[in-house]
Amino acid sequence: MGTYRKQPVEIEAFRWDGTDAASFQIRQWAEPDVAIIDTIHIQHLWDYDAGCYILPSGKMVHAPFSVRCLIIATLEGMMIAKPGWWIIRGVRGEFYPCEPEIFEETYEKVEEK
Repeated sequence: MGTYRKQPVEIEAFRWDGTDAASFQIRQWAEPDVAIIDTIHIQHLWDYDAGCYILPSGKMVHAPFSVRCLIIATLEGMMIAKPGWWIIRGVRGEFYPCEPEIFEETYEKVEEK
């Protein structure tokens, strides 16, 4: 067993505020690399019996119906981001959501040169 420190890396991130404009910007930034779905556009896919969204692929996504979310296809599967969360492009081009508290503890802004 040993002690390790996380290597410093720079990532791109966008804080989603839950608005149409920000949702559009994030999808433009990520596409065509990754599927990012705004739940506001798939309300018709909500299955009341299952209590989740059922995508055309048959995948079930457990995002709340009453809160607008982004559904992001990540390396670990479908994940959700709520308003105020950060969307991160990782070092290999992958996308994933991050809660604001964890983002603030993990990352610091890089000063532009």
